[in-house]
Amino acid sequence: MFQWNWQSIAKECEDFLGPAGYGYIEVGSPIEHVKGDQWWTMYQLTSYKIISKFGSEQDFDDMVRRCSNAGIGVIVDTIFNHMTGELGSNVGIAGSPFSHYEYPGIWKYDDFHHCDTPGGDIQDFTNIYQVLNCELANLADLAQEKENVRDTLAAYANSLIAKGIAGMRLDAASLMDPKYVGQIISKFSRPVYITQEAPGSTFYLDIIKNGDNHEFKFSEQLNAYFRNAITGIAPLMMIGQPLSMVGWTPSDKAVVFVSNHDRERGGAITYKDPNNMYTLASVFMLGFNFGTPQVFSGYEWTDRDAGGPNGLYGTCDGEHGVNGWVCQHRWPAVAAMVLFYNKVQETDVNSYVMGKPTQIAWGRGNSGFVAINNDATAWIAFFHTVLPDGTYCDILHGKKYGNSCPATTLPPEVLLEIFAWASRDDCLLDNTPSWKNYTLSSHDPNDPWCTPSEEAAATTRAIASVCRKFRLLAREFAWRHLAFENMEQVKTFRKVSLGEEDAEWLLSRVKRLTLAMFKESVWTREDTGMLLPILEKCRALEVFTHEIVTGGEMVSAGTVILETVMKASPTLRRLHWRPVGCMQLNPTQWPQLLQQVPLLDSLDIDCGPAFWPPGLLYTTTATLHHENLRTLRLCVNEDYAALIHTLAQCELPALRNLHLRSSQHVTITAVLQLFLAHGKSLRSVAMDTSTSDDMSLSFLPFCGDALEEVVFHENVTAPIHHDTTIPNAFVSNSVKTVVVCIKDMDDSFSLSQTIVSSLHRIRRVMEQPFPNVKRLIIVSPKFDTIGEPHEPEVPFHRSRLSAELQRWKNAGVEVVNRRGVSIGNVRD
Repeated sequence: MFQWNWQSIAKECEDFLGPAGYGYIEVGSPIEHVKGDQWWTMYQLTSYKIISKFGSEQDFDDMVRRCSNAGIGVIVDTIFNHMTGELGSNVGIAGSPFSHYEYPGIWKYDDFHHCDTPGGDIQDFTNIYQVLNCELANLADLAQEKENVRDTLAAYANSLIAKGIAGMRLDAASLMDPKYVGQIISKFSRPVYITQEAPGSTFYLDIIKNGDNHEFKFSEQLNAYFRNAITGIAPLMMIGQPLSMVGWTPSDKAVVFVSNHDRERGGAITYKDPNNMYTLASVFMLGFNFGTPQVFSGYEWTDRDAGGPNGLYGTCDGEHGVNGWVCQHRWPAVAAMVLFYNKVQETDVNSYVMGKPTQIAWGRGNSGFVAINNDATAWIAFFHTVLPDGTYCDILHGKKYGNSCPATTLPPEVLLEIFAWASRDDCLLDNTPSWKNYTLSSHDPNDPWCTPSEEAAATTRAIASVCRKFRLLAREFAWRHLAFENMEQVKTFRKVSLGEEDAEWLLSRVKRLTLAMFKESVWTREDTGMLLPILEKCRALEVFTHEIVTGGEMVSAGTVILETVMKASPTLRRLHWRPVGCMQLNPTQWPQLLQQVPLLDSLDIDCGPAFWPPGLLYTTTATLHHENLRTLRLCVNEDYAALIHTLAQCELPALRNLHLRSSQHVTITAVLQLFLAHGKSLRSVAMDTSTSDDMSLSFLPFCGDALEEVVFHENVTAPIHHDTTIPNAFVSNSVKTVVVCIKDMDDSFSLSQTIVSSLHRIRRVMEQPFPNVKRLIIVSPKFDTIGEPHEPEVPFHRSRLSAELQRWKNAGVEVVNRRGVSIGNVRD
């Protein structure tokens, strides 16, 4: 609160600082000083009377009392080092006479240092004698080595302590011998908090024995890196690391700031800087875990010497300053981060993530998470945190009131982070969205119809020297998802980690494992042997995705891999089995394998040429009874008839969701067997364009009254000219929701045409048999951001699309996007 007078400070303590969670306020010196409007006049004392340009002694007393009652401790700027310079006027603001080395009733000539340098000033700040015994800019330098000087300074301090202050800021502490300063402090009538101004002092370790110290290097680092487009702000995360802290005040003794009254006038980020630089730097200071943060709040200025405006009466209006005041302490992001600091101040930094060098994020214990984007482009990523599951409030954009958060809320799935290994000696961070982000159902949040696609993968960012720091990173990030894209990544992982205690720790906590590999050469037993030791340590897997594309003779490789995963992870809940080539399983093996994972609730077996012998086409196998399997996602090509027939023989009492897809001719007979066995329990049926066209939806009559949802996955490569129909006699009054999932593509014209044609075709198909449909959900990246602050411009056939949407609405159907936001007429 630089240059605020006592009356305005008292009011601000009550109106804002206390309720906002601030703990202390540093105020100017209340002691008589030289006349003048310049800000620095308060640092040239003429006596030790408690009266200054900020108000009378009574005003000061009232301010201390009111701030203390509001929960705000008052820290007073205190000057032990010097008195005044050699000025033309020799009368203080309260009328006390003085000369350069004579202060009647207080000091005389012999109480000051007199140096033989030019003007008696410090000429060399590396010369300790000059620093301690010569003058700073002609200010009369007090000789603290004298007992009477120390006694007088202690008496001056005790007069302030008697007013109820909480602490003192010792100005120019780097210019005083810390030994004598400590002796002055020992004479205080009661202990108070001490912080000191000692930038660049060579004896800072002695200085901090007397109290905390303002660490100017912190402000200098913020100023350097927030302005450096090449290094970005990423190096700031090294603050506090031992090798980077030589010459720094230790964190527990450091007071840090973005700017202060000195550095604001040269060498620091200020309110004048563009692009929210001051705000972002303040977020870093209050969100990081180094030192005690101090928020500077000042006023507008063009003249470097100019004092405060508006008769020194500080004024703010809501979130901003008025009458020449800036009121940084009220800026929404700054004030919000004060609350954040109060919540996390005793916690460590974890879960560090870097996007570009201008983008950093980190967690604070299990209480909070911070992300800073100092780049001109948006940073879209998914972050790992150790926060407990829940919904979190983005406090930078709105205050949390009890359990209510009017600002942006962050769903728990956004707080996941997924890692993949690159095929070179370092490791990459892959921010692929989690399964939950691609879940779709109008009823059940665990119904995974719209699954992660290749297009959804976000950008990959390098973590420097990650392999050399593998053990540290594994423990710090507690990785949830491990993905291998080729065998070189597997070899790198094993070379760096396998056999290490920390690798065991990491793999035992992985929740999701993805093998998405393309191997041109033959898959060998050695390849399987490289994978198995990793799979055996994954004891907590919940999701396993197998997408290995390969050839060769190893028909049993897929079986060995899957058996290993199931044996190691009986907790497996979702299995995505999408191999191409020799990795596929014999259909007769599935019942026995599924028996090993009783908690499995979702099984996804993808399309691909089958490698099992033709004789297995309708082989009857032993039946399986599985209590928890709720979702089946199957390929219904003719090659898969044996598998479908096998699953039709299984007892699946929990089955509620069935997704059928095809890339060739559909095996209609086998699918109808599946519906005859399980159709009555189905709640949701999904199909792609090829499946619905080839089968004419003829299986739907075998579904019962439990059917509530029909999902169409529209494939833009498939023909849409078929006249898909449903038997006339079939009517389902239970279906309330229709979902259309349309894959994104680069050609906006084709995408637009597909959306319009699909909606038209599906509406015609479903008018008669589903009279009670009330909701149409359109899942397409082009619609996903509707309702968000920045909607994209979408090059649709607008008139045709708007007309088609209106037809659905005229039928009483609500049309929404994936997030449930209503889709209106598409704007031109």
